Amino acid sequence: MKTNSTIIQDSQAANGYDDQARKTNWFGPEVVFGLAYEYVRPGDSLLDLGIGSGLSSILFHKAGLQVFGLDGSSEVLEVCKAKGFAAELKEYDLCDLPLPYPSLFCNHILSIAVLNSFMDLEGLFQEIARIIKPGGIFAF
Repeated sequence: MKTNSTIIQDSQAANGYDDQARKTNWFGPEVVFGLAYEYVRPGDSLLDLGIGSGLSSILFHKAGLQVFGLDGSSEVLEVCKAKGFAAELKEYDLCDLPLPYPSLFCNHILSIAVLNSFMDLEGLFQEIARIIKPGGIFAF
């Protein structure tokens, strides 16, 4: 169970995530968007696994995609929600398979700076293959 001080620390970390990314000159979201841009179309759907504060998917939203996101942290999801661009956000542990979406749910799937924390990716990759529509991209 989280204490009040732990919740406050988590909220502060979540709120500072975007600032930290800028201070360290992290351009991962821009690089991935640039590489994927020619394969996405306005109106496509994008599922961001580990959406965090939304840094990795907001550019796709600006390009006209409908963004859905999963993350294990309610604090960071609140930061993302406040940006007002995601169609749906769910607090969810990505290790808890199957993922809470039907087969062929979305056009594209994004997961930036998340998969490196998994010991075994086989089950998650099987879920990605189930959820993504034919011809979609998976960027990680």
